[in-house]
Amino acid sequence: MGEFSGKAVIVTGSSRGIGREVALAFGREGAFLTIHGQSKEKLDETLELLRQSGVEGKRIVVVLGPIQEEKIAKAIVDETVKKFGRIDVLVNNAGTAKLEGEDHNTLKDFDHVFNVNVRSVLQLTNLAAPHLAKTKGNVINVSSGLAFKPRPMVTHYCMSKAALDHYTKNAANTLGAQGIRVNSVNPGVIKTDFRTRQGIPLEAEAKMEEDYSKNKIILGRYGEASEIAEVILFVASSKASYITGTTIIADGGLLVHA
Repeated sequence: MGEFSGKAVIVTGSSRGIGREVALAFGREGAFLTIHGQSKEKLDETLELLRQSGVEGKRIVVVLGPIQEEKIAKAIVDETVKKFGRIDVLVNNAGTAKLEGEDHNTLKDFDHVFNVNVRSVLQLTNLAAPHLAKTKGNVINVSSGLAFKPRPMVTHYCMSKAALDHYTKNAANTLGAQGIRVNSVNPGVIKTDFRTRQGIPLEAEAKMEEDYSKNKIILGRYGEASEIAEVILFVASSKASYITGTTIIADGGLLVHA
């Protein structure tokens, strides 16, 4: 099988979107998988897709619950080690955003976004680090192009992703002596339901895609979740063995569009 055959990979937020495609990509490469999400229905869909792609149930651990809760983070690590005896790759993909407006509690939303997008990453990485040290494994934090570019109505999200990238650099310094690599992958605008789930109407989302594709993205289209999964697969692989502490932007040229 592939390079990750026999290796244990954790993918948080793998019930849909980028996380689901990441889990499927590692599954095709022979990895043991721990998948995680908050929706049992959506997580079951990921599980079924994994099975259809040839990943046997004995190669999968499923953890359901809010990633920001310590007991869930602990369960992810403990159940992975219990079943597979190791952790080789941690993909911190779970994330959230809150649209801002007059009817929103700004500080409450700020705390929630940072708890999910930053605090949970720190918590899970700390729990996994002793096991990653044994395998000389690596951590990939799924960040965003909005770490570099402000956008109205999602201030907390932009701030959280900038903080996540800074954490990536610090963690790379802290964990590098143990042979653990830490990197961020920063997607641009990807075809998922993430934005509509945060409250953006379908009509507004369609107009945004048309505008961005015509006027703002060099390659002229939104990205596919599977394309981000391939970037993550590369960063986790031995081909990227000398890459740590960096942010890898995959946005079709959105940030550098002249």
